[in-house]
Amino acid sequence: MLMQVNSKCAHHVENRSIVGQPSAAMTYRTRPFSLEFAGRRISSAIPRWSKLYYLISSRHSSLKSGTQPTRASRLGGALGLEDAAFRVEWKTTRPRIMLGHLSFHEALTDISRTLIGSVDAVAVARVCEERVREKAIAFAAIDEDVVALVSQLRGRGVSLAVISNCFAEDVRSWSTWPLACEFQCSVFSCVAGLTKPDPEIYLKATRELGVEPDAAVFIGDGGDGELVGAGMAGLRAFRADWFSSRWSHVRSSDRGVGLANPREVLSLVTTV
Repeated sequence: MLMQVNSKCAHHVENRSIVGQPSAAMTYRTRPFSLEFAGRRISSAIPRWSKLYYLISSRHSSLKSGTQPTRASRLGGALGLEDAAFRVEWKTTRPRIMLGHLSFHEALTDISRTLIGSVDAVAVARVCEERVREKAIAFAAIDEDVVALVSQLRGRGVSLAVISNCFAEDVRSWSTWPLACEFQCSVFSCVAGLTKPDPEIYLKATRELGVEPDAAVFIGDGGDGELVGAGMAGLRAFRADWFSSRWSHVRSSDRGVGLANPREVLSLVTTV
């Protein structure tokens, strides 16, 4: 997640804008702000005309129990392929899907041909349709604490954006997500041709928001080295521990300040 302050505008009447995800930020007249965590100030006061920006990793949107999509690396059996061999091929193919060089359907087709010399087209289509369906369900089942957090941040004039390492199929239902309209900027790896932790993907988001990296905060679960990448791009990075504690498969090697629950995010935004 990223929060940022800047005096530029990007969207709205009289240059007073909302930019976030898929592309919204808000400028507003306010008292000075500071960013604090655990009583420690981490930025100076914000100018009178300002924007506050918040970038979030899409994966830690905190899905409710029971809505976790099937991990793609475990789909070998559904395609009639040997599981271990599929996982090996998947590991080398996945980055190309993330970058938008291959669709999920094309990747599964290529892996099948490589492993057994043929393709079960019906099975491939079924697996692809199921992934889209599971992701749509996940988007619709957002934790109530996250919904409340987004509402409170937007109420405080915080602009929101999302950065996601994802397949095109994963975000096909993005526009139908109940909270999508609250985000002013969305940077999806499969569209941008960039993946976390490449610093450029974070800078792309800040450029779209019209803000400077050092005025922004990124919050994510730490997967794919995303917190390190955010720091390299000049952003302040925090780890969403509430997500990794819920899903056993999420393991972060990134060190840094952790946030125990969505409510702690609000402690980063305090008036002086």
